[in-house]
Amino acid sequence: RETAESFLLTARDICPPGAREQLLALESALLEAGLEDEVATLLEERVERCSQPEERRRLQWALARHHLDHDPTTAIAVLEELRRAEPDDEEAIAQLERAYEAAGDDQRLAELLAEELEGKEGRRRIELLERLGELYRPERLDDPERALRTYGELLRLAPHNAPALEMVRQQAEQANDPRTVVVLLSRAAESEDDPRRREALHREVARLAEEKLGDLDVAIGQWRQLVALTPESEEPRDALQRLLREAERWTELEGHLLAEVSRQSDDKGRVA
Repeated sequence: RETAESFLLTARDICPPGAREQLLALESALLEAGLEDEVATLLEERVERCSQPEERRRLQWALARHHLDHDPTTAIAVLEELRRAEPDDEEAIAQLERAYEAAGDDQRLAELLAEELEGKEGRRRIELLERLGELYRPERLDDPERALRTYGELLRLAPHNAPALEMVRQQAEQANDPRTVVVLLSRAAESEDDPRRREALHREVARLAEEKLGDLDVAIGQWRQLVALTPESEEPRDALQRLLREAERWTELEGHLLAEVSRQSDDKGRVA
């Protein structure tokens, strides 16, 4: 084996840079022999010697892919050079994401994803926001301001997104910015198509508005939505009546009570 390896290394050193087929065969033989570092050296030398742009880029890609499997930090340098030459190269962007992830470089990964986010719409934008939200969480970059902003946009696009809802609930528990949380959950409720999830969101906003903010107007608005969503349920009607009384909104309370009397009369008429 040592003799075979010595032969391959000698071949690497003397193989002329223009002998493409021989060099490809040499790369394959070095890999089969488990000489990954020597393959990298061969590719690096070929990149340095290559004067043709297309061939040089092909060699850089081969070098980058090789390093992705063995040394993601080195792969990053090659991929960044490839992207500088062609900033919109989607493959270079995708492989850079992979390399940053493998190297544990959350900061540069977040910067790349934020850059890619510009101009993206639909499902791809939602995917990027989900990944950015994860990166900004306490166990990664610990950037609560960016996390809240990212998850806020995510909730507008995907109101039932579980990680986003979890994040804003955590913010509510910590009372960092309850008003922003109320606004985000309200938007999520307005955009939600599923009646049960929409009902749950309105309830949560009503509770936060009353308990965390003391904002009876917002809480009243949420309970009104719940009365409309669940006309047979007594809880929303009772809560609305209580808050209208506390807020001293007497005209609205009178209208609510008259509606209750009318509803109860209709119920008795149906029973009779």
